[in-house]
Amino acid sequence: MPAPAPCRRGVERLVYPGGDTALLVFIPLPDGASLAALRLLAQHCEPLFFQRLRVEQQIGYVVSCRYQRVADRDGLLMALQSPDRRAGELLRCGKDFLRQLAPMDEATFRPLQQRLAAQIRASRPPEVRALSALRQEYGLPELTPQAVDALRVAEVADLAREMTRRRRRWQVLFTTGD
Repeated sequence: MPAPAPCRRGVERLVYPGGDTALLVFIPLPDGASLAALRLLAQHCEPLFFQRLRVEQQIGYVVSCRYQRVADRDGLLMALQSPDRRAGELLRCGKDFLRQLAPMDEATFRPLQQRLAAQIRASRPPEVRALSALRQEYGLPELTPQAVDALRVAEVADLAREMTRRRRRWQVLFTTGD
């Protein structure tokens, strides 16, 4: 099976008649990087992103940073929607969040690692099993308890730095209000 096609890169505007600005930023997992590290990084970022941008900075009412698979690529998806901020400002907020993300320490890492491993070991619903079968069929990396158990905090920290640094690989999609 050939490797997945690279995600379309760059910035793209969608015309939408609403009054809000919405921004999606997809940061693909670098080639050769660990899917387990990405999933753990996403678990780490999700509550921090919401706390900082929704609660503290009150930038809008849709604020999300999570693992997502887009166009046959695994990655991190940031989603922001605001009635009063422009797309460039929302993008800057996302970049700043990643740049300012404190290095993960063992005390933060271990509970996330244990939770992710427990999620994988738990009974999985049919749609998760079907997705797993498709990943196996196409030779795609699969999230396993062994991969999560083998993770080291440095691997997750390195991935966070690499994904932040390689902004030219990001796919940015935005709408602007009227």
